Amino acid sequence: MLKIVAIDLDGCLCVYPDAWVNYINQKTINNFTDLNQVKNKISFAEYKKLKQKYRTSGIKAKLPKITGATKLTKRLKKLGYTIIILTARPIYEIPEVFRDTLSWLKTNKIVYDLLFAASDKHIKILKYFPNINFIVEDNAAVANNIAKLGYKVFLLDNIYNQQKLIKGVKRIKKLSEVKK
Repeated sequence: MLKIVAIDLDGCLCVYPDAWVNYINQKTINNFTDLNQVKNKISFAEYKKLKQKYRTSGIKAKLPKITGATKLTKRLKKLGYTIIILTARPIYEIPEVFRDTLSWLKTNKIVYDLLFAASDKHIKILKYFPNINFIVEDNAAVANNIAKLGYKVFLLDNIYNQQKLIKGVKRIKKLSEVKK
């Protein structure tokens, strides 16, 4: 039987949202420390405008890699997993985002079989691949929703996902803790 794992790109393989918050700080001459501050202080229209410029700036091709990302994908591949990288990035709508995403994956030697992009990626991936063995995620609400459906989820710990977790979600401090 095919073994499948899905790994969220932003926040699990590459550092997010730090570069985005830094970009906003540079463009707006602010000193936001996190994305919640940004969303509470700038208008939605300004946020969308900045996001569009950020997405076409080339920054996504140079984002820092999370420690252990390459090693994790190589280990999973060696164990026989089909690796799906999940992203909500608009890679089909904005060519620069697609180019920068592929460049980042190649530069950082991330092993994968499929790049799956959709705004509702976690719902769709389970529809298309209902036999996924586990998912690696950085958003606690998303992780809990996936676990409610009976899937195993590894939640990579960060400052913005400290919510209570349900059965089926395992909080990990580093990617090397992902175990089949």
